Amino acid sequence: MVARPAGDWTYAFDRRVFLHPPVDPWPFLAQIAAAALVVHGEHSPIMDAESARRVAGAIPSGQPLTLAGAHHHLIVEDPESFARAVLQWAGAEVFRVQS
Repeated sequence: MVARPAGDWTYAFDRRVFLHPPVDPWPFLAQIAAAALVVHGEHSPIMDAESARRVAGAIPSGQPLTLAGAHHHLIVEDPESFARAVLQWAGAEVFRVQS
C-alpha cells in the first residue's frame, strides 16, 4: 500500500520483484525455529489448502490456516479477518476494530 497526497491509500506493486530468480524455500523451512502461521485464502489461485499444509508441515512449529472466502492478497482483501486470525493464533485476548 502507498499513501496518496490526498491522505488515502492505494495498492502498490513493484514488478521488479519478477526480475529475481525464484527462491526455493524447501531447504530452509525446517530451520525456522519460531512458531509460524501459514495463512492462505480459500480461493487463492496461488496457494491452495494442500500447499499451505505442506508448507506448515515443513516448519517444525508450523500451522496452516484457511481464511474463508478470501483469495490470495489476504491483508488487502480482508484485513480485519486476517488480523483477527493472526491475533487469535498469537493468543491476543482482545481485538477491537476502531471505526
